[in-house]
Amino acid sequence: MNIKLIHYIFKVCYWVTWASLIIICLWLIGMMIVGEPVVTRWDIVMPETVSAKSQLLQMPDSVIKLYQGEVTTYFSSYVLMFVRLVTTIVTGTLWILFFKHLQLLIEQISIQNPFSNNAINDINWLRSLSLIIPLWQLFQAYVWPLILINHLSIDRFSPLPIFSIKNQIGETLFIQPAIDYGLLLAGIFFYLLLYVFNYGNELQADSDEVI
Repeated sequence: MNIKLIHYIFKVCYWVTWASLIIICLWLIGMMIVGEPVVTRWDIVMPETVSAKSQLLQMPDSVIKLYQGEVTTYFSSYVLMFVRLVTTIVTGTLWILFFKHLQLLIEQISIQNPFSNNAINDINWLRSLSLIIPLWQLFQAYVWPLILINHLSIDRFSPLPIFSIKNQIGETLFIQPAIDYGLLLAGIFFYLLLYVFNYGNELQADSDEVI
């Protein structure tokens, strides 16, 4: 595949991520203004001892539904909406930075300047973001249900350590974090790539001195 085409693809990804972030943020703000409930979901692992029946909890400002392997919440709390908005902005910003530096790295390669300091800086960013994004996803997987349950004072659901919650009859439900494991592998790749590019940068510097 042509390097310019790859550069164009990631440039499109960068701007699509920007547009998606703006649209989602405007949608969340709109929900806050009109008072419409916001839907959020997270996956859970249910042991065989846990009842597979649907459990519904109706509250003044929220509805929580547990069905098989998924917890769905509908809430209109301004505090929770604001937290959701902040987490959305952080997630979007991390992906924007990722695509931005990936695009810049490919641009350096396309102009036949792969061992420049700019390229090495981009790889450094990509290596760090490949670790930060999964860690942020892991953090969200634990903290968001914790905030949700504590803020709504849900007696029938209580948070437990190590990504789990307990329902009203004492059954433990394990939260299944949505993590991009591929990014962790990409982080290892960028770490190795950084080593190669640093070595290439040193060779290029030595070559320039000789010339």
